[in-house]
Amino acid sequence: MTYDKETDQLTNNWNGMVQLQGKDAGYALLYTNVPQDACITMAQNVNLDKKIDLMVNQTGSGSGAKGGSMTRSEATSKCNKDYNTLLWRTNVSSFNNQGLPR
Repeated sequence: MTYDKETDQLTNNWNGMVQLQGKDAGYALLYTNVPQDACITMAQNVNLDKKIDLMVNQTGSGSGAKGGSMTRSEATSKCNKDYNTLLWRTNVSSFNNQGLPR
């Protein structure tokens, strides 16, 4: 991850945007431009619980990721683009339908 002082932006290893936003008790961490293979790996290796949700390409984690991580099959189905967007959220009720804080 790198920080550009001129633009005040964080970027990930794939030159995608990294953004952290918060409101009340809710936080959102956004990763963009994530290659398919890295997306699948990241989605499988994040242990989610009832307070954390993962959206991949604006699709919620569903019941398979609650209380554990996504299976390879779930991650492959959701990480279906060459470059993907991952969004981790806490306190989901604080977010709008795009997954970002209200």
